[in-house]
Amino acid sequence: MIALTVGLTLYVASTAKDHENVMKHVRAGWWVVATIFSALVLSFLGSFSVFETPIIPFSWDTVIAALVALGLYLYGSYSGILTEDLVVALREMGGV
Repeated sequence: MIALTVGLTLYVASTAKDHENVMKHVRAGWWVVATIFSALVLSFLGSFSVFETPIIPFSWDTVIAALVALGLYLYGSYSGILTEDLVVALREMGGV
């Protein structure tokens, strides 16, 4: 699954006409892939696992999921792209 996601992303990025612009969006979007796969791993190791006794017990899997979500939220926020439309909107709001 990880290989398919990475492979498809790199294929689309390498065949695009505006390579630099596409790569900027790919780099800014890796947080989505990290969110999906971290949820998959935490579900497997936590309360929804296939094991009789989960590797990460009940209350701790929620705490770990919250910390991972906070980290991925910050990563996603800082990896955003400042586009011309966003600059115009921020100027209208008095932010830039």
